[in-house]
Amino acid sequence: MRCRTTTLVDWLARAAVALVAWTGALAAQELRGTVRLDGTEQLAAGVIIEARDASSGALAASTLTDARGYFVLRLPALTTVAVRGLRIGQRPTSFGSFTLAHDEVQTAQFRLSGVAITLARVNVIGRSVCERGRLDDLQVLTLLDEARKAILSTQLRSADGEMSAIWSLRTQKHSLRGQPLGEPLVRLHQSGTDRPFRSLPADSLAKVGYFAPEQDGYVFYAPDADVLLSTAFVDEHCFRATPWKRDTRDWVGVGFAPAQRRPGIVGIQGTMWLDRQTAELRLLEYEYVNLPSRMRTKLAGGEVRFLRLESGGWLVSHWDIRMPRLESRWIAETIRTAPRLRSLEVTGGDVLEVRQGERTLFKTTGPTNP
Repeated sequence: MRCRTTTLVDWLARAAVALVAWTGALAAQELRGTVRLDGTEQLAAGVIIEARDASSGALAASTLTDARGYFVLRLPALTTVAVRGLRIGQRPTSFGSFTLAHDEVQTAQFRLSGVAITLARVNVIGRSVCERGRLDDLQVLTLLDEARKAILSTQLRSADGEMSAIWSLRTQKHSLRGQPLGEPLVRLHQSGTDRPFRSLPADSLAKVGYFAPEQDGYVFYAPDADVLLSTAFVDEHCFRATPWKRDTRDWVGVGFAPAQRRPGIVGIQGTMWLDRQTAELRLLEYEYVNLPSRMRTKLAGGEVRFLRLESGGWLVSHWDIRMPRLESRWIAETIRTAPRLRSLEVTGGDVLEVRQGERTLFKTTGPTNP
């Protein structure tokens, strides 16, 4: 039997950093400016600048401030948009409304409000909160919003330009206890994007799940940034506040699980872990649920680690997908072979270096750790 993940098909070379906007890439009207921290002249890097249609609330455009706090926001013409700034660890700051004529360029100087967000310490697992319209638990909402800021930041490109990443890509067989078997197959890959993989669209995953049989094997899907930010993901899952108990790190989590188990549909459950002091997203862990009975193991799943760069941008610094691997065994009594769960196939990657033009934003000589 053959197992694979879509990340092996849609490597970095096929991925593209997508600006989240319904405006065309050729829109000529722009809002430009800088963002400063509250009460100082310090320029704020890595701030999400978001514009929404003032009438419908639909997202019109978004971007990141660069290392100098500078941004360029391409907007639809003759449409009034409400602009705000999103900074991890702070409440959103409203920057007012703008309407640009065709080919108009406006400049603005913005300042963040500086109102900090406090992530409360969690001692026990909180109650489960389900359905988008009922996410009324303030603690869960706060944790989810902060995690989504970091995930969104991995998608956006600042005026500094596109980042180039060098990845160490690996595949290795593991035992059912998680121990490596043999040497990994390692390749280096360089790409003009910082997105390590793409998944199926969120709506498709909501329908077919994260696992599908194929003629000569099966395929596993992992959630990418688009999926985690989608309304479909929120609608299909329940969320709860979760304490970190493994070591002394001051982390807090927002756990997620399918709102309902559907026969024959494989889902995922897991936790997004945030640093409680900075509200920064550090780690996403997940496991597959409702797998076929002969493939079930608690180790089936994966993890994604996040890194904040000095420039203010974010990237996925490490990822793993652990897939159950069925191997045939000869059964003499019945004179046939039967596939049984024998091992795990682990595929993933580690970022080794990130550059933006001539600047080195990040560099390591080995795998990154949370």
